[in-house]
Amino acid sequence: MLFRSAASAAALVLVCGLSACSGEPPKTHGATHGEAQENRAVVVTAIATPPTKKEIASLFDDWNDVLRTGGPHDMALLYAEDGVLLPTVSNAVRSNRVEIADYFEHFLALHPRGVINEQHIDVLDANTAVNSGVYTFDLIKEGQPTFVVARYSFLYEKVGGKWLIKSHHSSAMPEAITARPSALVAAAEEPSMVADLRPSTGHDAPAAPAAPHGGGHGEGHGAGGGH
Repeated sequence: MLFRSAASAAALVLVCGLSACSGEPPKTHGATHGEAQENRAVVVTAIATPPTKKEIASLFDDWNDVLRTGGPHDMALLYAEDGVLLPTVSNAVRSNRVEIADYFEHFLALHPRGVINEQHIDVLDANTAVNSGVYTFDLIKEGQPTFVVARYSFLYEKVGGKWLIKSHHSSAMPEAITARPSALVAAAEEPSMVADLRPSTGHDAPAAPAAPHGGGHGEGHGAGGGH
């Protein structure tokens, strides 16, 4: 009995020396308050920052630059692999890059040059945004300059750090427009992002591109063949 009491006392002294009796608080497996604050800061900084409306507006400029200088396959690469294009006057829905490239092969023959007349940008989250509005394309059809005004919507999705077009819909204006509308100046910085759609005086309209040799062709796309 005496031996057991002595052993118990020794064990108590050992435990006391390793924990509370040492004057140091016991270690825990959880993070301290400071460490928790630091971890939360890391999580906050890791959250993706949503794009600005100006950044989304510039995506049309990139698209338009390729439209003027690139080929059909260059245009198709601006769309997601499963991107959808609903052209203005074509019955066929393009739902992959091969089909999209085929459409632009014909549309590029019209030497299109686009300009925004009205736009409304909605940033849905850090990786998704929509740009909808009205644009005008200057075209060369059968050797003669013409234009088409259409309503559009681009759904953009950020994939692998790059903005791609997930869906692109366009439809020609249902009512005839005989005068070219004004271009939207500084579209990304205008609060309303709405242009004056009254007939242009001609000062803000870009010069029509030179007619291609042999006349234009577009497999039926014509002046109404915007996107």
